[in-house]
Amino acid sequence: MAEEFVRKDVFDARMDRMEALLEKALLEMKADNEKLRREVSTSISEVKADNERLRSEMRENNTRLEAKIEVLGTRIDALDTRIDSVQTTVYWGFALMGLILAFTTFAPALLEFVKSLRRPSFTLADVENMISAAIRQARLEGK
Repeated sequence: MAEEFVRKDVFDARMDRMEALLEKALLEMKADNEKLRREVSTSISEVKADNERLRSEMRENNTRLEAKIEVLGTRIDALDTRIDSVQTTVYWGFALMGLILAFTTFAPALLEFVKSLRRPSFTLADVENMISAAIRQARLEGK
């Protein structure tokens, strides 16, 4: 094994060079780090601005949507009222048709009932038959 010795001035020179290189690398890293920080900060600011713009647009869209929903609700209420009116009209029509049908079905029977109320309980023929029977009876009894 060969032993090698380094002179102190060569060692110091190499150490100084190594420290200079390390310091230079550290300065470059700090500069890159600062540049990256600025870029990230700028990007964050842009994102915040975009976020605010999007929030503003969302608020506007929400307001427009609420207005449209309100108009739609009004239209639905009007349509509901119209449907209720049509339903009522149809139901009244069915009821009227039912009454007409019932009247036409029961009218002949009702007329017959009314006529039977107006008829005398004895007809002229009944009275003549009764008188004839009474006369016959009287003749039979008189003999």
